[in-house]
Amino acid sequence: MLDSVKYVFAALWFSVVLFPTVIFGACMFLVILIKIVEMYSTGCSSKAVGMEFFLLFSVVFFITNLFFRRSYEFFDKLYPFSIFALCDFFIVSVSEVIMSYGYEFMDTTRHVLTIIAIILQILLCRIIMGFYFKKHPFN
Repeated sequence: MLDSVKYVFAALWFSVVLFPTVIFGACMFLVILIKIVEMYSTGCSSKAVGMEFFLLFSVVFFITNLFFRRSYEFFDKLYPFSIFALCDFFIVSVSEVIMSYGYEFMDTTRHVLTIIAIILQILLCRIIMGFYFKKHPFN
């Protein structure tokens, strides 16, 4: 009886909170990428909102991992997907912060250095993420 109640709450959490969060997170990921391209093309900075959304999504996944772990039993690959998505969302959010900071002033040298810093940050974070997931696989 208690096990079936846990599955009911996990299914409710999945359908009401987790699945919409994944969809909204994917949309916000695209919005942040569009904002980065927009800052690059216009040369002007805008407010970086990616870290706030990363915090919101990470809290939802933290609550899911603590209390509603059975939500991941509905789709086997949802847990690795959500971890990879959170890591990629963090990388893009940090890139947005670097871009908005680097494009605060109209200086070509600063813009070039900002682009170089973003490329290095993305490469380093992806390499670190690859080493971590190679050492700690999901299966």
